[in-house]
Amino acid sequence: MCDGGIKNTTIFACMKHLIVVVLTGFCSCIFAQETAIPFDKAYKRTYHITKITGNERPVIDGKLDERIWTEQGVWTEDFVQVMPNERMPTNSPTKAKLFYDEKYIYVGIIAKDAFPDKIIRFIGNRDDNSIGDLVSVAFDTYHNYWAAPEFNINAGGNKTDLVVTDKLAINLNWNAVWEGRTYVNMQDSCWTIEMRIPFSQLRYNKETSDGVWGLHIRRVIRRNSEVQNWSMIPIKNNGHVFSFGEMHDMTDLPRPRSIEFLPYTMGKLQHRPAQEGPYGGRTRRNGNAGLDAKIGLSDFTIDVTVNPDYGQVEQDPSVMNLTAYETYFDEKRPFFLEGKHILDFSYGNDMMFYTRRIGSAPSYQPTELEGIPFYVEQRNVVPIIGALKLTGSNNRGLTLGVLQSVTARTSAKVTRYDEENRVTVEPLTNYTVARIQKNWKGNTYLGGMFTSTNRLMDEPFLKDYLVANAIAAGIDFTQYFKNRLYYIDFKGILSTVGGSEAAIVRRQRDPVHFYQRASAQDYLGVDLTRQSLSGSGGYLKIGRKGNAKWTFAETFAWLSPGIDLNDVGYLREADILNNDTEITFRQTNPWKFFRSNTLTFNQVNKWNFGRQVCENILSFGSRTMFTNLFQVQLSEKYTRNRLDTRVLRGGPDLRIDPYFSTNITANTSKAKRVMGSLQYIGEHNTNGHSAFNSLTPSLTFRVGNHLHLTGSFNYQWNANALQYIGQVVVASGNVHYLMGAMEQKTYGITLRVQANITPDISIQFYGAPFTSTASYSDFKRDATTASHQYSQRFHQFTPNEIVWTDNRYHVSENGDAYSFTSPDFSFNEFRSNLVFRWEYLPGSTLYFVWEHSRSNRDSRYVSDWTDNLGTMFGLPSTNTLMIKVNYWFGI
Repeated sequence: MCDGGIKNTTIFACMKHLIVVVLTGFCSCIFAQETAIPFDKAYKRTYHITKITGNERPVIDGKLDERIWTEQGVWTEDFVQVMPNERMPTNSPTKAKLFYDEKYIYVGIIAKDAFPDKIIRFIGNRDDNSIGDLVSVAFDTYHNYWAAPEFNINAGGNKTDLVVTDKLAINLNWNAVWEGRTYVNMQDSCWTIEMRIPFSQLRYNKETSDGVWGLHIRRVIRRNSEVQNWSMIPIKNNGHVFSFGEMHDMTDLPRPRSIEFLPYTMGKLQHRPAQEGPYGGRTRRNGNAGLDAKIGLSDFTIDVTVNPDYGQVEQDPSVMNLTAYETYFDEKRPFFLEGKHILDFSYGNDMMFYTRRIGSAPSYQPTELEGIPFYVEQRNVVPIIGALKLTGSNNRGLTLGVLQSVTARTSAKVTRYDEENRVTVEPLTNYTVARIQKNWKGNTYLGGMFTSTNRLMDEPFLKDYLVANAIAAGIDFTQYFKNRLYYIDFKGILSTVGGSEAAIVRRQRDPVHFYQRASAQDYLGVDLTRQSLSGSGGYLKIGRKGNAKWTFAETFAWLSPGIDLNDVGYLREADILNNDTEITFRQTNPWKFFRSNTLTFNQVNKWNFGRQVCENILSFGSRTMFTNLFQVQLSEKYTRNRLDTRVLRGGPDLRIDPYFSTNITANTSKAKRVMGSLQYIGEHNTNGHSAFNSLTPSLTFRVGNHLHLTGSFNYQWNANALQYIGQVVVASGNVHYLMGAMEQKTYGITLRVQANITPDISIQFYGAPFTSTASYSDFKRDATTASHQYSQRFHQFTPNEIVWTDNRYHVSENGDAYSFTSPDFSFNEFRSNLVFRWEYLPGSTLYFVWEHSRSNRDSRYVSDWTDNLGTMFGLPSTNTLMIKVNYWFGI
């Protein structure tokens, strides 16, 4: 009886507990549903800003204890949660208050936190808004839904300023002079933010009848990746700036002069290693000075730079490029990055304006005369005499960008027979870029772009090497329908280059065009008499991409054989017709153990203008964030009917057997002090003859609130049975294209150390040892390269046809005899720089820089990585020490 009573009591207690749990969960669901903020109450909110007068300006210390914060103005509604649960309440509420006077906009924000001891207060580097709890405020000053300046500050006091466009393109290199401070109040379980933003740093309509600006205020809580907005921008939005809330009563605005100057002076000491000839082992001391200026003209801004120097920017990463395509490097120079979104006219990965063309390495390299000792002075960059940029928007929806730049005539010292001469390696060159766009209420966009490159060439050899003039013009149009849910997007480009017959022949034969390839003779072929080359490109895209789970896009694109953008733009390859179908599913609300998920399906077909099928691709991709903030990205692609028109460098097309491409990236929570990631990239032919693999693990450490370390290791192993080696002309006049089976291994380490003593004082180190080695065997020449049968695409040399003597491979087959050097190589390079940066006054900065590099390519294969490292750090090095100081002032 007692036992049974105990059992019954226990069962009853368990049932009672279960009922309570179920009812609690059910009530929680109902409560959650009842407390979700209605969409129309969270979206497109309105705030009325207050104008202050007299001496009521607050002290910018982050504490919000002045009378204007406690007694004047109005606080916004509590912020709305966007992630992870859209429109749901939060246990860490946020509110903001804004004022303005005749000089500044003032922003105060109170960010409550349910766990104040977990506020991430890491300082971070200027313009790095990826670390630490964060708030930001952005203004659509013309209320034209196109682009907005944004001001970020994290809990550690680190500032970031940027420009964000409606399509969520972000330009972190817009630099403004403003003040911001934070204060953590543990007793009140919050941190507070105070900003003072000068009107002189903004462009806006001084005479406005409605006094309405777009306004977006955001908060990010890193530990759980929670995002809050004052006025909600849905994750599946119809446009970022288009979705801003409104700030009213911006009337009677000041008219600042908006004239700023940033002169600099620099001293540099450089030592180059000893080498054969007269131009090695030199220690150079030089100084330089220049000026940046910014002048506001109503709605537009003129930026001027005179004799700029960018010795403080980080070096480009090391690469080993064995393809016919040009390596693309990101821009890092501030002048060319600022306003980049306005001058953008991109076409996939190609673009009409590639800023790295201005001030790049010289185009011409003096050629060696056979049997004559030959030494050339190294010139890494072409000096920029000056550049002028006009950018801006107005409240009528007009956006304008114009850039004018002149680079100097550059010469290099050349010594032959102990006689030194100067040879021009780059002529005086003028670059012009102009961009205009007009939008109507954020639903219709019409724009155009024009670029020109003009070279002043007096030397005959330069006229035969470079085109004299290059012009390109483009037009773009976007139309949105049904509350921006559907859209039509169009871009069209025309280009022409002109010069001597020899220069145009070079263009026809370069890797972008390869007019000489055999498969193109019925519609191309090199014309030796042409003095110009023209073409077109563009795309038409129709799709759905708004507040919807399912989106799609259909794109038809083309690049005609004669299009050329590479004098001031970037074009990888011409002669393409392309059709792309994309379907995407987006799940942004948490479900089960997923926080968000995106699935994408693609089908791509490519042809050339000779109506040959060049590629068919099927692909699948997914992007997933789990509830523990781990992320996984996966892309799987299957390519068939690949006919490569570039691999043999203007020779016959080479058929590539079907292959699978895999790209997997996984990372742990970015909010943790230790974050790890792993990336794998692979390509594998179905016939097993070729494979590419790349594995990149990395670790990021956040030590305290001042030190950030990132280290990554990249290992690549590559096997290609048909790797291009070179070409030879045999006695019959025919050209043989040589290939071999290549085994390549590449090792790269990237280390970044960032120490922020204060938000204004930082020390950064970047170091990257890089090694790539390759050995070749099973040498071949071309045969029926487009055959579907792998063995018919080449003739592999038998042991009787190829021998190794006198450090060369000698071939004798079918009456033809020729030789070539071993293509084996070992490449070692180490690049690093150390930068001390101190913003001693707002906008004024002092830099100390040490730059170090060493590099060598050896025509022999060294397999062991440790041996290559030993070789690398035994190489002679180039060391540069620089001190640079600039001083900002405005009038």
